[in-house]
Amino acid sequence: MKWRRSKNIQDGVRLRGVLPGAAVETAALEGNGSAPSMPEDQVPASLKIVEVQNGALGFSDGDGGVDAPTAGQAAFHVTVDVEVHLGDRLDVYAGLELGSEHRRFVGSVLQDIDPADDTALIWLRTPAGQPEPDATAMLAALLTTEAEGTYLTGGSDGGQPGAAELAGQVAELDGLAPATGLAALAEIDDIAIVAMPDTTNMTDLDNAKTAVDALISHCEQQRYRIAIVDPPIESSISQVRAFRSKFDSKYAALYYPWLRIVDPTAPQDPSMPATTLDIPPSGAVAGIYARSDIERGVHKAPANEVVLGITQFVTNVTYAHQGVLNPEGVNALRFFEGRANRVWGARTISSDPEWKYVNVRRLFIYLEHSIDKSTQWAVFEPNNERLWGSIRQTIEDFLITVWRTGALMGTRPEEAFFVRCDRTTMTQNDLDNGRMICLIGVAPTYPAEFVIFRIGQWTADSRRG
Repeated sequence: MKWRRSKNIQDGVRLRGVLPGAAVETAALEGNGSAPSMPEDQVPASLKIVEVQNGALGFSDGDGGVDAPTAGQAAFHVTVDVEVHLGDRLDVYAGLELGSEHRRFVGSVLQDIDPADDTALIWLRTPAGQPEPDATAMLAALLTTEAEGTYLTGGSDGGQPGAAELAGQVAELDGLAPATGLAALAEIDDIAIVAMPDTTNMTDLDNAKTAVDALISHCEQQRYRIAIVDPPIESSISQVRAFRSKFDSKYAALYYPWLRIVDPTAPQDPSMPATTLDIPPSGAVAGIYARSDIERGVHKAPANEVVLGITQFVTNVTYAHQGVLNPEGVNALRFFEGRANRVWGARTISSDPEWKYVNVRRLFIYLEHSIDKSTQWAVFEPNNERLWGSIRQTIEDFLITVWRTGALMGTRPEEAFFVRCDRTTMTQNDLDNGRMICLIGVAPTYPAEFVIFRIGQWTADSRRG
């Protein structure tokens, strides 16, 4: 963190080139009337905040009044530059001001709620119950001078968020407080996959369950997204089964075990083994979902897919373990000799057999969302036979394209889907109340989860015909 002074900004008894909220340091003019030279390696002992009164700039007296600049004084505009280093990344916030009235106030630019930079690595937060510090206190609290330079101090990574913080709050109606947590994701329409690995930091499994419930509820309410649930850290086979038994949803899938990777933040010593890090599987699985969607489509089960970039799975899931986990909806991550590390399961955590598979649930999410988006043109159109025919044609054209990708069963479109939108799907009461109802049925393809070959002994007949 660096602070900078500009040249003398006081002309007689007037300030120039600053806005209200700017921080200023004053000093007496030299004997020849020139501005004194201020040492660059010294933090200002006292600062004054510029305010405006009756159209003239002055200095706040701390009691709500404004003092006019004094003749024979020089004034130096003081700003703060913040540099944030993380590995090869460098973020620079230049020209920050120390007065809360200024639009570049350091407390506003680096605030934790709705910051100017959404990707910021640091935030400046005033502890709850304490007033915003004035400029002098702000500078003293932020800076400490060492031999190597000036640094931010007194910071922390913050406390571990609980279930309530992860669930978040919806935005206030007046727009002053933005949405937080999962509620903030609800405002983004195109999210399809949601994971919340912070739940694994909770040592209390009841709190972890509450957080996962919030994640699943979020996906169910939003309708067009699916949740990837992480098992608790260091879970055994019996423990992950017990954890899985607490949930039942067609909008979520659970994967086990955790992954072991080379720690990217640890310094690497060629003479020592690489430092490893255990991480929950949801991040890698979400990436595999996305990769499978791009290469094959959402109708293809995101399983029998290679998990890249890992050292190994923390727990070795065997064939016998798979036989226990799979029927209960726990998707195993397994190592196969000669075939690498793979996702070896594609089930949701639903007890409904119709929604047993992740790809079937996601196929219907894709179809529903696409049809919803592509038929918005029909809103407020005359609700008559002409509109119904146009809607049928639009949806049928889309479903034929989906059927040709292999996402639906049947050798002909008539066997793969049907679309009805006519007098048989709507009553006169529906028409009187502005409702257009379209009935759509599709036959999805299911994954070949169990591939069975039957081999028998056959004796050829030696007789010739």
